[in-house]
Amino acid sequence: MPVNSDNRRARSAAKTQTDSSTWIFWMLLLTGLTVLGACIVTPTWIKCQMLEQQQSELTRQLEQLRISNLHQTEAIEAAQQDVAFNERLLIEELNYHRPGEQALPGTIGPRPSAVASDNNHTARKNPAWLQAFAQPDTRNILLVMSTGLILFAFAYYQPTRRSAPPSDIPVRPAPVRFVSSTSNCYSR
Repeated sequence: MPVNSDNRRARSAAKTQTDSSTWIFWMLLLTGLTVLGACIVTPTWIKCQMLEQQQSELTRQLEQLRISNLHQTEAIEAAQQDVAFNERLLIEELNYHRPGEQALPGTIGPRPSAVASDNNHTARKNPAWLQAFAQPDTRNILLVMSTGLILFAFAYYQPTRRSAPPSDIPVRPAPVRFVSSTSNCYSR
C-alpha cells in the first residue's frame, strides 16, 4: 500500500502543478491579447472620435454661416426697400448725425445668441492612459511587451502527457473486431 499512497501524492502534486500552469498560461495569454488588442483598436477609435468632433464643429460652423447668410440677406433686402433701415445704418456705421442732433456715447455689442452658441461648444479629451495605446513610442513598446507575454505564455505552458495510465486504475482492453476476407462490406 505505500506505493499507492506515493503514486497518489505524486499525481496530486502533478495535477496541482498542471492546474497552476494552466491558470498562469491563461492569465498571461489574456493579458497579452488584451494589451495587443488595445494597441490595435485604440488609435482607430481615437481617430474616429476626432473625426466625429470635427464633423460636429463643421456642422456648428455651417449652421452659424446659414444664420449669418440669412441675416445678411435680410439686411440687403431692407437696405434696398426700407428708408428707416438706411438711416439707422448711416447713424450706427458711419456716425452720421443730422444738424442739431447729439450722439449719445454707446457701443453695440454682438447678439446674445451668437455669444451663447460659442460657449456651448466643449471639446472632449481622452484620458492619458488611453493615449498611451495611440502614441507611437509607447504603442511600439506595448506591442513588443504584449507579444512577449503571449510567446512566454506558450513557452511556459507545457501540459503533462501521460505515456501510460496510472497503475491503480484498472485498464480494460478494447474489443477487437475481426473482419472476414470473404465478406463484402459494400453489400447489405
